[in-house]
Amino acid sequence: MSHDNTAGAHGYVPLARILDALVCRGVSAPSGRSGTIAQRMAITPQGRPCIGPGTHRFLSGLTRCDILHFETAQYFEIWCPMAVERASSHKQELVGATLASDVLHRLRTDIVNCAIKPGHRLRFEALRELYGVSFSPLREALSRLASERLVIAEGQRGFRVAPVSRADLLDLTQVRVLVEREALRLAIDAGGDDWEAGAMGAFHRMDRLQTRLGEKYALSPEWTLRHREFHDALVGASASPILREIRDNLFDRAQRYRRISSLFRPSPRNKGAEHRAILEAALSRDATLSCDLIEQHIRQTTENILRYASEVLTSD
Repeated sequence: MSHDNTAGAHGYVPLARILDALVCRGVSAPSGRSGTIAQRMAITPQGRPCIGPGTHRFLSGLTRCDILHFETAQYFEIWCPMAVERASSHKQELVGATLASDVLHRLRTDIVNCAIKPGHRLRFEALRELYGVSFSPLREALSRLASERLVIAEGQRGFRVAPVSRADLLDLTQVRVLVEREALRLAIDAGGDDWEAGAMGAFHRMDRLQTRLGEKYALSPEWTLRHREFHDALVGASASPILREIRDNLFDRAQRYRRISSLFRPSPRNKGAEHRAILEAALSRDATLSCDLIEQHIRQTTENILRYASEVLTSD
């Protein structure tokens, strides 16, 4: 990647000239990000994020595929091979009854939300410091994630995050369409008043939050949770626990692709209208229309990635 080494006023090189993949839109200056590029950022008098002089060698190994624009925590999070970090990991309350279940939840969340780069090698020392746990619960969590195909076990070489690829995206999309359609059809057939109330309530909470957050709603962890709750509620009346378990795993695996789609598409997607249409069709007990709409909803994400973010996908 070529770099423009011409420093502008006040000795800073504009970030857009160094990382042409990064879109700068007036984000507050990050702070306290030890050992990362964020410490090297500053704000020009015009209020634009920039990188100070002398950091070009640090960036020389990065490509467009290594860089994504995250604004969910008011800082830039960079896909960078030298660091894996989540500032809030040590401060979260325990999730689950044991340390193993807690680290499993946090590590899975960081992987599916792309806080850890697909393909990144997971080193035990770094993970132990990051999540504040010993090797035993980490190994247990990584083994579980390997069974979910979010992590790849490489024998004596340890573990790495499963890559994102065109083949995986297309295969995952096709299987999700089959499973989601069937789960929704079963839920519509079996759902009663409680199912209807649950789906309407989940949509209302998601929709209200989306309105408050504005265009960047899809990068919000809270909206991601509400989105999951809505789709779970839609299929909640399905009488097949095995089908729901398969569907849940596929939904988690698809979250990484949803995040990539949100980051790279050039304009906001009107997901609110899509979700409302799916809900209304389901509540009217129109299984055919509901299933067609959920399929379109899933395939739209895939189309966005192939159109706008194909460079982050591996070819295998």
